[in-house]
Amino acid sequence: MTVLAGREDAVVKAYVDGKSARRLAHEFGVGDQTIRRLLEARGVTRRRGQPAGCRTEPAEAPPTDASVSALSLTELAYIAGLIDGEGCLLIYRKRDPRGGLHFRCILRVSNTSQRVIEWLQLRLGGGAQAGQPPQPNHLRVFHWRCEGPRMAALLVAVRPFLVIKPELADLLLAMQRTLTYSASGLRLPPDVAAERELIFAQYQVERREMKGR
Repeated sequence: MTVLAGREDAVVKAYVDGKSARRLAHEFGVGDQTIRRLLEARGVTRRRGQPAGCRTEPAEAPPTDASVSALSLTELAYIAGLIDGEGCLLIYRKRDPRGGLHFRCILRVSNTSQRVIEWLQLRLGGGAQAGQPPQPNHLRVFHWRCEGPRMAALLVAVRPFLVIKPELADLLLAMQRTLTYSASGLRLPPDVAAERELIFAQYQVERREMKGR
């Protein structure tokens, strides 16, 4: 594991002492998956049930949505394949004129089959649109977009079926949980602001590492 060469023992000790996988990934400048592979290779039992690197509060009930609940296991597995293959799990960060930071989580699936995109919209709502007119010898691409509570419920439902992008799904879910403050108009606590920055930094690392997989 060349990216952690010489630092493996320090990572394992810090994890056993109580630091989360995500916090260690941030501190050592690697992706979550790198830390998890190391822990598995060393036979370390991973802690479950709490988003890594996030505040230690009682676990929230998973988000629910009627449209997502109506999907069969076969449909969930199919959607997971679409997300792994043609999906984008996106976290946007934008600074307003007053210096405030705003985050937005979006799940997007692109496909050259209009029927696939129409099926997603029929089953889950969201937005659908056709891409720009294609170049010669290229097919037109169609896009489907989902965000907010329905996106979170869908990611929770398809998470067991994801092969390529489970870590990105976890990061979007962690960020989406912090966005309840924005929706409710509550004043953003400093620890939540710091958590958002940590999640976004890890998201950037994970996106970079995915290019080499």
